[in-house]
Amino acid sequence: MNTKCTNCGSDSFRKSRVRPHENKLKKFFLRPIRCRVCGGRQWILNSKFFYTVAAVLLMIIAPFSIDRLLENTEINTASSANDFAELPHYLANHKQSGSIQPDHSKQQAENKNAAVSDHNPPPNQYIHQLNPDPLTGSSENRQMLIQLYHDRALNGHADAQYQLGLLYLTGRHTLQDFEEAAKWLKLSAEQDYALAQYELGILYLDGLAFSVDLEKSYKWLNLAAAAGIDKAILARENVTRKLSNEQLLRAQKEAREWLHNRENEIN
Repeated sequence: MNTKCTNCGSDSFRKSRVRPHENKLKKFFLRPIRCRVCGGRQWILNSKFFYTVAAVLLMIIAPFSIDRLLENTEINTASSANDFAELPHYLANHKQSGSIQPDHSKQQAENKNAAVSDHNPPPNQYIHQLNPDPLTGSSENRQMLIQLYHDRALNGHADAQYQLGLLYLTGRHTLQDFEEAAKWLKLSAEQDYALAQYELGILYLDGLAFSVDLEKSYKWLNLAAAAGIDKAILARENVTRKLSNEQLLRAQKEAREWLHNRENEIN
């Protein structure tokens, strides 16, 4: 904004000196100027003062901002490392609508969740679905993450065993192998990992890697349902309708005994 003379309205000024009797502090915030036309004298804001204050504040704030940036960078780096170390649940979320058949027919992504589906799924069976894929990226990174799953699974981590079992079950980023899937899911289920118990129950129901065994299917689905897996309840009801009363009582007894033995092992 142009400064105008308060007397004549001119915008032509020259610098003026601070007089001895004038407030010395005033010159830090204001500076005197004199109109070239009428000679009138007035004070305006001293821009140098504000520039100096801004520079000082910047010098004070900058170190804190840099430290915060470095701190956030370290946190993000640590978080990325934990994605591999902790092996979070990437691959759960299954849906009742079809089945993976043991004839190894070609699989294809049918929806946004990349559901692995058979071309002609039979009714009242199940399909295994993937969440948005964490294994996207370079082949090297995918293999690294799969290897981490495998190493942790060998060390007895139930979650890693479950995740590895799902990878083999769906055949996503690795060869589809129902026997390997059943192996890792069973190891995880035996450690009382509820999602693995659900998957194992479905394997026994569908006859993938095992012969169809409705009693074992009911046993594992019953355990998963008791642990709070809602979809296991629906699957268990489906199996129940296929069992005789004698088979049902036997399967319930097996589930009850398994849970009792597991609790004794923990205690």
